[in-house]
Amino acid sequence: MDESSLIRQSPGVESRVEIRAALEEARTATEELLGPLSDEALVEHVSTLQPPLVWDFAQIAQFEELWLLRNLQGTD
Repeated sequence: MDESSLIRQSPGVESRVEIRAALEEARTATEELLGPLSDEALVEHVSTLQPPLVWDFAQIAQFEELWLLRNLQGTD
């Protein structure tokens, strides 16, 4: 399969190297936001309307994996 067809859903991103760099940059920024928080703060349930922050972090990782599979390997 032609690599260009595998990433066609990502306008403006021309290569796997660029995709990796963008994901690493986003991951670093997220880790910098959460870095100052203790483990206890990450798992603390502060509201019945909002899950602990670690849940959001896990959902980001799950979405990143899904996006990679869909866009780089061509699977759903």
